[in-house]
Amino acid sequence: VLFVIFFALIIVLQIIQTENVANIQLSVLEVIKLFFIGVLASATMVIPGVSGSMILKLIGYYEPVIGNIKGLAESIFAGNWAAVGGSIGILLPFVIGIAVGIFAVAKLIEVLLARHKFLTYCAILGLVTASPVAILMSETSGIAGADWVTILVSLVTFAIGYVVAMKLGGEEPSDAPKPNNA
Repeated sequence: VLFVIFFALIIVLQIIQTENVANIQLSVLEVIKLFFIGVLASATMVIPGVSGSMILKLIGYYEPVIGNIKGLAESIFAGNWAAVGGSIGILLPFVIGIAVGIFAVAKLIEVLLARHKFLTYCAILGLVTASPVAILMSETSGIAGADWVTILVSLVTFAIGYVVAMKLGGEEPSDAPKPNNA
């Protein structure tokens, strides 16, 4: 059930994704909001299968955050220190939220794995499995836009990755023949 719920969550987020753009006016409430948006963004870094860009776009903060990062760099190179201060005022609570969120979400996942290992893995597998489906659902990238070379390279690199993971993991698939030590 958790697998299906988390799979559906990613698919629904992809379907309802809109082009909302937040207008950030620096205030105490906006600073608090940016902190929690940073925490949310960091969760997407720790939890596999969730797109941080998709979540930020969904809530309308992708363009403002990226725009402020670009504006900060341009302002520094231009020596426009007033604009630098404005960008830092927006980005600093976001970055602090990311730092706090990474540790908090990692600890939450650690606790969930310790207490409910099977259910946590089901939820994570739902997210991971839905991620490529959501990518293929997007208009800009999809299987229709892929040529045969891209598909072939993808299959070959998948196979190589699988073999490397199995070798590094030290476990062989259960149906693999065991060496005869006689």
